[in-house]
Amino acid sequence: MSPKLTYKFSTPKGVFETWDQKPNIPLFHLAQTHSNFITHLDPTNHNNLSEGDGLIYSGNEAVNLAIVTADCLPILVLGTKGIAMIHAGWQGLAAGIMEKPEIRSLCPQVFHIGPHIMAKAYQVGIEFKQYFPKSKAFTLIDNKLYFDLEKEARNQIEKRFPFAETESSGICTYNDQHFHSHRRDGTSLRNWNVFKFQKT
Repeated sequence: MSPKLTYKFSTPKGVFETWDQKPNIPLFHLAQTHSNFITHLDPTNHNNLSEGDGLIYSGNEAVNLAIVTADCLPILVLGTKGIAMIHAGWQGLAAGIMEKPEIRSLCPQVFHIGPHIMAKAYQVGIEFKQYFPKSKAFTLIDNKLYFDLEKEARNQIEKRFPFAETESSGICTYNDQHFHSHRRDGTSLRNWNVFKFQKT
């Protein structure tokens, strides 16, 4: 089957898209490890698949950056000194991926959060609190504990970048059948979140 576009958001620097499988375009992406490691893109190296969960680009040539997700947050960072695509799951957020100096180096202006699992679909056990002991992203409903990944990410962003704007798709991968969700059905398929950076 051909890749299907499931989400699209335009920015002054390019277009953020989510596909139900890898789109048929040249892409730079990572071997993701659920870490807080961020790497800089070398657009001349097409064969080296670096490990990490954040990809930064500070050039001005047209490139396509990709992050794959199945419930985690795909976050586009637009700054005056570059752009980044970030894969932020609970492990990356617990490790402070949104507070890394590599992101600060971009002088961020806008953070756009793509489709991801929403709080009402993300139930966790009480032991999960150990990873976020000071977080305000927990909610207790009918004696069940839920965690809001987006809220935690926003709190980290606002703490470090109070003058930046944070946007969200508002789409839940768990509830919307157009998107793959590992928590919903245990799938090994992934959503391909691509930022098509336009040459400046």
